[in-house]
Amino acid sequence: MDSCAVMRGSKNGLEKKIRDRRAPHLLDIDGDSCHHLHNASKKLCCPFERWVESLLSDLHTDHKWSADMKDGLREICSIFGIHFSRPECYIPHRWLSVLDVSLETLRMWDALVMFYYAFLSNEDKCTYKDIVSAILQKREVQGTGRARIKELGNRSKNFTNEGKMRKVRICKKVLFEDKKTLLELHFYSAVLPMLKHYVLLFQSKDPKFLSCFIKPEKLINSKGRNLSGPKMKLLDLTSTEAHLAAPFVGSEASSLLDQLGREHPVVKAFKTKVIQAYTSCAGDLQTKLPLDSPTLRTLSCLDPDARGSHHIVPQLQKLPNMFPDVKLNELERAGFQHEIHRYASDMTLPQMTEEARVDLWWNVVRKTQRYPALCKLALSALCPFHGPQVESAFSVMSNILQAKDANLSVETYESYQVVKYNLKAMQVSAIQHYSRKTKESPVNVQLCRNVKRSPKVQSSAQR
Repeated sequence: MDSCAVMRGSKNGLEKKIRDRRAPHLLDIDGDSCHHLHNASKKLCCPFERWVESLLSDLHTDHKWSADMKDGLREICSIFGIHFSRPECYIPHRWLSVLDVSLETLRMWDALVMFYYAFLSNEDKCTYKDIVSAILQKREVQGTGRARIKELGNRSKNFTNEGKMRKVRICKKVLFEDKKTLLELHFYSAVLPMLKHYVLLFQSKDPKFLSCFIKPEKLINSKGRNLSGPKMKLLDLTSTEAHLAAPFVGSEASSLLDQLGREHPVVKAFKTKVIQAYTSCAGDLQTKLPLDSPTLRTLSCLDPDARGSHHIVPQLQKLPNMFPDVKLNELERAGFQHEIHRYASDMTLPQMTEEARVDLWWNVVRKTQRYPALCKLALSALCPFHGPQVESAFSVMSNILQAKDANLSVETYESYQVVKYNLKAMQVSAIQHYSRKTKESPVNVQLCRNVKRSPKVQSSAQR
């Protein structure tokens, strides 16, 4: 659930009330990790002072309300052989959407440069003519295409003062200070995907994000292993001695840095902001993510790769108390301790591939009937999910809650939701799932009549 006070408040939050009144054994894993990562992504972008974000907003506004602008950019994309998509706007409360919009902007960069070149003054056009010529040569645009682009650039249109100022801002970032813009766009496109795919890495002991700017020796303990979650939580991220001299910025950004040289003012400012971005984002993740959660530490022992270590035995012994609703019979309860010790050293179980899911692997183990009690508890422990799936279940209701359906009962809403949720889980449409062959399954005429008459029958019964 969300981490707001209404949901997880220690005094009157929903979690507190559920624990006190209904489920005292409720597990405390964490709030919605999806929200944590969106907030951490925003922290990563903050040091760059919204340079890219304001450009994305201006591009979206410039093409949303003007069909002529949109059609002109579409035609230039067609000449360049670039798939056109209208510049979209990122969602501030879902900050990782900046990644998708940035990637689309980079994909259409040449077309955007050519499009906004037409809005420069004659003096500036002479200054940036070489850049435009290089783009035309790279895209192999011939005489007809060049003539059409020139014709599009000569169109005259009256703009509002706000529209004129917006084009000045866009031209500044796309042409005048394009190196700064491209550096930040490439940095976003290289680093934000790690946060987008940063799903439940809390106990994995694989500090991929930290390794982008922290020296490797700071992430390894005295035994030569990666730091555990609790140790990562105590790591000092602000110490300059721990920072890499050349943090990860992506291959494209690295190429641009090499072209500009170390002494270029844009390069110096960019490198400073990169360290600030990494430190701010990692500090937020360090604070918000449940790196020292005892619940997740126990559940992580269900990973098949954890076998072979004696450390998992005391953790797995906690499972019966964590899941008291899982009923074990007397035989399973008596043999549970022995099962744990045998499982910890059992390397004869089927191997799990990297693409396989842990719960499916435990289902395979259950079929062997070698660890009945442990399998029952493990499969129950792996049922909870994290992320926005709860919110998406509410989103399903938006297809049902309409003005004309305001008189439907709660039970009917529930039935609709169950049907729609199952159809989405099976990844089929209603027509595909309920399709039938007419010859083998003829129409039930009486059933059709009953369905048509049901509203009248119900209304008369209510009267």
